Amino acid sequence: MNKMLKKLWNIPVIRIVLIAGLSWLVFRTAIELKTLAGFILPDWLTADHDSFGAIFKTILALLSIFVMLLIPGRTLSDFGLCLPRRTNYLKLIGLTFAVTLGGLIIFAPLYMGFLSHLFGVKMQGGFDMGGSVWVMIIGIWFWSSVTEEIFNRGLLQTLLQGLEKHRFLGLSFTVWISALLFGAAHLTVFKISSSPFFVMMIVSTAFTMGLLASWYREKTGSILPAILVHIMANVAGSLPSMLIT
Repeated sequence: MNKMLKKLWNIPVIRIVLIAGLSWLVFRTAIELKTLAGFILPDWLTADHDSFGAIFKTILALLSIFVMLLIPGRTLSDFGLCLPRRTNYLKLIGLTFAVTLGGLIIFAPLYMGFLSHLFGVKMQGGFDMGGSVWVMIIGIWFWSSVTEEIFNRGLLQTLLQGLEKHRFLGLSFTVWISALLFGAAHLTVFKISSSPFFVMMIVSTAFTMGLLASWYREKTGSILPAILVHIMANVAGSLPSMLIT
């Protein structure tokens, strides 16, 4: 039975489907646990959108670590919870800003300009960047990046390892699939916007950032550079809104 399971696990398509299912299961479990926490926590905490969102992401990260510990033959360092190999951080920051701002320059006019005009779809949607600068820095830029990377590049990408021999445009399938799962997770933006092109813009920019974060995870063996990519991408992505407001 174990040999059969290993053979199935080594089939790329089956592995990707299983990991996609696991990502959905962990995500849904975190949502249910957040709902249960809402009955226990004080009203002033659950009524605050930013605080409750941070609680959900904390639950998601802790649940991801719990799943990591359940997998036999693996340690937390195998899941990237370790120090990275040598990394040029100035290059990382520069690449992240270039990829993030470049993606916005390409995708914003494409989705929110050309395609919305072509199909006559009224554009709507946007993000509440927080009630204060500190909420944005601590909650959105930092904590969201840490918790989401534990789930995406820590748990999911580690389980995708083994697909490196399959490559496309110089990147391994592990990197591509990890970025696709990360982008697909942003379909939840439909909760704050009914505009499909706004959602597609967010998913596309998340996917491109995910490629860079996944590449650094694979290159360095750690999620720490991926977390930094995520933080810098959040900073770069917030700049246009900050400048406008």
